[in-house]
Amino acid sequence: MDWDMSVDFIEMRDRFLGDLRKLRGGELTYRRLKEICYTVILLVQLLNGCRISEAIEGVRKAVNQNRSEVYVRVRRQRDNMRLIVIPSFIDEYLLGLVRLIIPFVNRDSVRMYCKYRYGINTHSLRYAFIRYLGEKGYSVQAIASITQHKNLNYILKYVQRKAGEDILRELSATS
Repeated sequence: MDWDMSVDFIEMRDRFLGDLRKLRGGELTYRRLKEICYTVILLVQLLNGCRISEAIEGVRKAVNQNRSEVYVRVRRQRDNMRLIVIPSFIDEYLLGLVRLIIPFVNRDSVRMYCKYRYGINTHSLRYAFIRYLGEKGYSVQAIASITQHKNLNYILKYVQRKAGEDILRELSATS
């Protein structure tokens, strides 16, 4: 899985939140507005374990409907909807700023920002969420229900593989 960059969920959450705190201060330029919007989208993707296009649609609906919970269409599935929850840290001020830029945001621009700003791909955020829930002891069925994976075996294999890699690293560190 060369797309998986083994991103740590807590580390990325804290980094996104820290960046949003920094971006709130200072002069509001177009570039800063884009950075705020992209970081909000990435944080929503991480905290919901969704695809980047689902996160963009979720943020777009949330700012347009002024709601903290919205349903979006699941990509790769025809008639399925999933819940996207906007974190409480994203307050009215940030949503107001995002509202200015979100109509112009596309998937590729967020992907490029994520790659150059954080050195990771956006899909790694989805799997950081899956791995985090797996480490917390949530069932594969619950994780698949949240992330809308049709194949439970894929999540099970992923979580088991990462656990196995962690065991190998731990064993080699103690020898």
